[in-house]
Formats: sequence, structure tokens, C-alpha cells
Amino acid sequence: KLVWLIFLLAIVVRFLWFFESTYFGFDEARDAFTSTEIYTKLDFKLIGPPATGNLGLFHGPLFWYLLGPLYLLGNGSVLFVSAIFRLINASGVFAVFYVGSQLFTPWVGLISALFYAVSFEQYQYAMYVGNPTLGVWCWLVIFIGATMLYKKTKHSVWAPALMLSAAALAMQLNLMYGYYFLPVIL
Repeated sequence: KLVWLIFLLAIVVRFLWFFESTYFGFDEARDAFTSTEIYTKLDFKLIGPPATGNLGLFHGPLFWYLLGPLYLLGNGSVLFVSAIFRLINASGVFAVFYVGSQLFTPWVGLISALFYAVSFEQYQYAMYVGNPTLGVWCWLVIFIGATMLYKKTKHSVWAPALMLSAAALAMQLNLMYGYYFLPVIL
């Protein structure tokens, strides 16, 4: 019950100043148009948006495929997509609780989840309507897998695949997240 209360607190924190804090810039506008065209015009993409700089590097297109249905469900509303991203970020409370309680005690899990719920950093990640927002969950999944391996749970056999999938998804979302593979390899 306490974890659910912390989750509600995380939601409240992420929705403080919702209208004023929703970040929607040039990249987010490009992603909104491109992601909806994939579904409305069947304009499928194999290469994602350009990475920063003019190096000929591109992010993966998976983010567009995940983002498009949200814009279509919300009738093109940036606020709807922002609300979904904030809820996804707030749900990280459960992952942090799992890791903290498995590695230490349920009280450590609760305190860790509380810190996550009110964290300014997580508030900042939650307000973006862009690809870095989902990278937080990729980290959480990597640490869930590492915890499963460390504790040797009955599901430990799936932990390496879970961790590698999270790192691959992160890099698909944002090319710079290639460093997510380092803790997975370690």
C-alpha cells in the first residue's frame, strides 16, 4: 500500500505545473508529424531522426513507431502525450522499489522509491515529449535484470536478455545511449 501511495505522490509531483512545464521544441514537433504520418499515410521509416551535429548519424526509428499511436489516441494533443510520458516515468517507482527491496530491505526499497518520486531529475526527464524520456525505464530494466542475476532468482535465466534488450531499446531511442551497454557487459 505504501508503494502505491508513493506512486500517487510521484504522479502529483510530475503533474505540478503541467501546462507550464510541458517541453515541446523543434525536435518534438518533427517527431510528432513524422510519427503520425507513419500511421496515417503509411509512410514507414527505416532511419530515425538525425543525431545532434552533422555527422550523418541517426537515431533509430522505433521511437516514432511508439509515439505515433499516442498522438493518434490523443487526437494530436501534445499534452496527452506528455501526460502519458509522465505516467510512464512515475511508474518507475515500482522498479526502484523492487531493486531496493531485493538488494536490501523493503524499507530501503520504500525510501528509494520515495526519493525517485520526488526527484528533481526525474521531474525533468518526465516533462519532455521526446525520446530521452523513455531512456529512464531502460536504465531501470537493466538494474532489475542485474538484481535478478545477483539474487539468483528463478527468473535469472532471462536477466541477460532483459538487460541487453533494455540497452538495445535505449540506443534505438537515442543514439548516445550506447553507453547503456557498458554496465550490461560488466
